[in-house]
Amino acid sequence: MTNFKILIVEGEVLIAEDLSDLLRSFGINEIDMAHDKPSALNKIEAFQPDLILLDIRMESELTGIQIAEIINTQYK
Repeated sequence: MTNFKILIVEGEVLIAEDLSDLLRSFGINEIDMAHDKPSALNKIEAFQPDLILLDIRMESELTGIQIAEIINTQYK
């Protein structure tokens, strides 16, 4: 499988770990995780993922949809 870089943005750590384990079972090894908006935006800049799995119902200062709007505006 090609090596995609995937960022998981999920407020629930256990769910993020389960997603990571599932992706690894498919042969994807370049996976990073963020659990809130500041770390998500920092990881996007540093990790430069090909795909972001974004929880739209995050219970932080911004919802996942608001984070997606920031991502779309800044990174297209």
